[in-house]
Amino acid sequence: MKWITALVSLGFCHVALAAPHPNVMSSDCDTEAMPSTTAAAPTVSQATATSGSMPTITLSYATYAAAAYNEQTDVYTFKNIRFAAPPTGPLRFQPPQSPVDETSLGVQDGSVGNTCYQSDPMWIVLEEIALASAAAAAASSTGAATSTSSAAAATPTPPQSEDCLFLDVYIPGGTVRSGDLSSANLPVMVWVYGGGYTNGYKDEFPGNLLINAADNQLIYVAINYRLGAFGWLAGPTYQSNATANLGLYDQRAAFEWVQEYIELFGGSKDDVTVFGESAGGGSLMHQLTAYGSTDSPPFQKMIPQSPGWAPQYSPRLLEAQYQTLQAAANCTSLQCLKDAPAEVLAAASNEIVTNAPYGSFVFGPAVDGTFVPALPGYLLLIGAFPKDVQVMSGHNADEGYLFTPKNILNETDFETFVYGLTSTTNPAVVAEIAALYPPPSSSTPYTSNFERASLVTSELVFTCNTRYLATAFGNNTYNYLFDVPPALHGQDIQYTFGVGANQTVTAALEGYLTSFARFGNPSEGRAAGTPEFPVYGEAANLLELGIDGFPVVPDSNANARWLRQPYTYPQALSQAVGRHATSDGQYKVTTRPPSSSPHLTSHNPGVRRCLLLLSLPFTRLTLPCVSYKQQTMDSLALDHFVPKGPDGGIAGPAKSSAHPDSMWATTDDQYGALAPPQTSLDRALGHDRNGKKLQGKHHHIFSPLGRVRAHDASLRNDFVATIGEFVGTTMFLFVALGGTNTASYLAGAADRTNFPQTIIYYATAQGLGLLVTAFTFYRVSGSLFNPAITLSLFMVRVLSWRRAIFLLGAQIAAGIAASALIDGLLPVPLVVSPSLAQGTSITQGLFLEAFLTAYLCFTVLMCAAEKHRATFIAPIIIGLALFVIELFGVVWSGAAVNPARAFGPCVVTKSFPGYHWIYWAGPFIGSIFATLFYVFLKWNEYEQVVATDDRETNKFMGMRLPHMHEHRSQPVPRRTSTGVAAVSPTRSARPARMVRDEEEAIAVQQYHDQDDDYEMKDLDPIPEDDVRASEETLHEQHQAELEHEERVQAQVRADLEEYLAEKRRQYLTAHNAQTRANAASAAAAAREQRATRRDVLMLNEVAVDESGRFSRALMRMGQDGTGRSSRNSGRRSREGHYRMNDNGEGSCKPW
Repeated sequence: MKWITALVSLGFCHVALAAPHPNVMSSDCDTEAMPSTTAAAPTVSQATATSGSMPTITLSYATYAAAAYNEQTDVYTFKNIRFAAPPTGPLRFQPPQSPVDETSLGVQDGSVGNTCYQSDPMWIVLEEIALASAAAAAASSTGAATSTSSAAAATPTPPQSEDCLFLDVYIPGGTVRSGDLSSANLPVMVWVYGGGYTNGYKDEFPGNLLINAADNQLIYVAINYRLGAFGWLAGPTYQSNATANLGLYDQRAAFEWVQEYIELFGGSKDDVTVFGESAGGGSLMHQLTAYGSTDSPPFQKMIPQSPGWAPQYSPRLLEAQYQTLQAAANCTSLQCLKDAPAEVLAAASNEIVTNAPYGSFVFGPAVDGTFVPALPGYLLLIGAFPKDVQVMSGHNADEGYLFTPKNILNETDFETFVYGLTSTTNPAVVAEIAALYPPPSSSTPYTSNFERASLVTSELVFTCNTRYLATAFGNNTYNYLFDVPPALHGQDIQYTFGVGANQTVTAALEGYLTSFARFGNPSEGRAAGTPEFPVYGEAANLLELGIDGFPVVPDSNANARWLRQPYTYPQALSQAVGRHATSDGQYKVTTRPPSSSPHLTSHNPGVRRCLLLLSLPFTRLTLPCVSYKQQTMDSLALDHFVPKGPDGGIAGPAKSSAHPDSMWATTDDQYGALAPPQTSLDRALGHDRNGKKLQGKHHHIFSPLGRVRAHDASLRNDFVATIGEFVGTTMFLFVALGGTNTASYLAGAADRTNFPQTIIYYATAQGLGLLVTAFTFYRVSGSLFNPAITLSLFMVRVLSWRRAIFLLGAQIAAGIAASALIDGLLPVPLVVSPSLAQGTSITQGLFLEAFLTAYLCFTVLMCAAEKHRATFIAPIIIGLALFVIELFGVVWSGAAVNPARAFGPCVVTKSFPGYHWIYWAGPFIGSIFATLFYVFLKWNEYEQVVATDDRETNKFMGMRLPHMHEHRSQPVPRRTSTGVAAVSPTRSARPARMVRDEEEAIAVQQYHDQDDDYEMKDLDPIPEDDVRASEETLHEQHQAELEHEERVQAQVRADLEEYLAEKRRQYLTAHNAQTRANAASAAAAAREQRATRRDVLMLNEVAVDESGRFSRALMRMGQDGTGRSSRNSGRRSREGHYRMNDNGEGSCKPW
């Protein structure tokens, strides 16, 4: 940004400590400058050269000659090459078109060219004045002097015009003199200037020294793009007949021009690096995520430096912005703006920008559903961008200083600032941000509320964007931190272009940037004496560029461990603002989670803050998602507006079927671009197009089976479960029996068959084998692995009879397969068949197997059968149960407790003992006994005996917390054994769990404890009796469920609306009361002031009157010596002012 770079370089040049740039003969304090040109240049002999002194390039539509040659840097400059037709007349507010044919004009020397219309906010002008004063003071205190080299001499700013789509190309002299530009294939760097999207131009920073830093092996291109109202309007009215984000389209057209023509200038179209700072860097992030597509963009590398923009996504706010411009231009329609003179539109744009709020430029990229289908941070989060681009990025240590009001002194000022910065109306959002940026203390990186607000600005607008890029590319990027004091926003631009105050840092930064552009690695061609540039990596490495060296430091935005987990859209919304998605796809507003919450801890909050800021678009809504009807939410889904392309990305613009004339389905803050790109919000939350809950094996994992007939889905699920059970049982018995066989072989060789260590070996192999395999397969088949357990679950109706038969067959077959594998793979005999110990009778063996199996089955029933209450560590508990069973029973009965485990080895060894039947009868008897006891406990509602709930532990185990609806007093549809949808009152909800953190107490939502039969059946395939139920009955059940959900949603909407209405009433009441009090106070003050003024006037008059009377009395005494006054003369002398009484005294009453 020009308003800061020159000032900082001038005022703080005293930090320069190193030798000057090798290609610049100047003092330590070079200021912002432009390359000089000479009248004469060497003659160049090449195929496309004319007889004159400058090389020429012939394009398909025009011929251009080099405009300048700089002898000191040996660089030719081709200036003001048109890359698009003038965006004037009918092309105003339209995407750039191909350049018009200008071959008839002959050779153009680049003398004709303009900058796009410029505007500066008043607040930045004031900042410029303040910085100029500080810079002058710093310069005078150090006695620093400045000089300008011939390679960096200033030139006048080109004129401003709507016709401004030009670019410049800088070519090394050696490449020109080689005579064959088309075969040079030099890497290309394309500069996109910053300036808040309202200011900047291509000529501001020449590329001569950048080319020198690359050993003159680089082509440099600088482009213009439309600014202010000419390039960054958006909104429903505007987009009805115009294109939003025209500045981005201009940049894209320039990039496409480079792809088509850069080879004629000696560059390689396959080695293009785009780089830009501030608004330029922000533009590049939008270019990377353009259209939400994963197709390769027209560049291969990018270097966004301090990428920044103010997120604009609200149609209502964008419409207000457009209407303000329309009024400023004295227009009443879009056509009027199109027809208005460019000067009128420029003046209106300038008026808006000049009066912009502090820290704002008003204009900038906006979510339009086409080029910008969603905010870039979100598109990076979901992977909607090309992965083949190489990225290097950087930011400055104090990005937010310039954009933060200096009058933020206390907590109230800070909260007011946050309200304005985020445009939120939700106090919970402000409270959360205040918690993430706690008040200044010895433990915070800031010492005042101003610095606190500056950090918020820095992360929201700039630094979090670099974090989004790094994580999106799997941390395989290069990132730097510019920390040359004062390290303000934009200060690194002069260092980028070789004229920074500290030449050591200048040479380092230039070397890193050009090396990345040339080799894809900033270390490969870096400046001498500079360290290797680290990859960002899992450690989040930043290379700090400071006056005290170049250390590697961790990124302050990458320290929250909880964000290393996979991150989804509902989580981003829930974890950021305390809105928790319930199991039926609704959002429920809750109070802010406590600071002790695992995902909202204040410890290392950098990344969490970035994701909160990323989630702000979802939190600025007046009402949450649930306030919209189902069909409305569906019509707003992004996959209506922007359908997926063949690559899985977003294909481009499309119109909603519900709103064919416009993409704007509503004028409120929420619209399609905020929904997840791959699916509508409804489907992301588990509902189909008709609002029906999608079926799935686990009710917290959604799948599109709602569109498949229940019978077909059940058969498919049975098939998948059977395959999974066969593979899982095979794996379990393979490691369990393999370990047992190994232990038996070793013990037999040492004659220690029943030695304690051998028994422990047996038990460990069995227990750990079950534990690991159960964890692996419990989401596929349930990890039963045992016919006895299958029988138990069938008896409690967790399994259908068909599923039970399939699983039994799979388990028996798996026992044989595992035994055969062990027998074939090991060079020793298979000796794992269970047998009774000497002295153990068959009856004893039978009951031992029965009791041991009952122990195992009851453990499974209590820890895993009731899935909605199942503990996450159930496989561990069950594995330990098998471990202790083996410790006890393996010596006496073999402790098979599993018919599949006993049957398989006997089949493979073809050896069945006469009592083999006990290994079938015993486990099944034990299974029946355990099941009956479990049913007895359930019948007597064992849950009520002890006032605890094992669901409490879920929040510590990382499982989905159950949720409780406040409106469950209404009847809930319930599935019965016949498949009929009965409606019955629900049980009373258990009290909500309270999580306390010192001074905070919040309610954690809990899911209502519906009828157990309904829950268990809902999680498994529909029994065949239900499948054969009539279509009419199923339809009634479905309708009852929909009606119930609609009632709940309606009640929630009503409560929310009532809550917000009450808050608005309270605010208006307080506001009106305050207004009346202020007015009364002002009126009283005015009355008192008027009374005081009147009294003063009267006293003055009285004083004058008394003085006159005294003088006249003296005069009369001198004339007649009597001292008597004439009443008439006294009265006449005061006529029109005061009345005299009969005693000659003045009255203060006027006539």
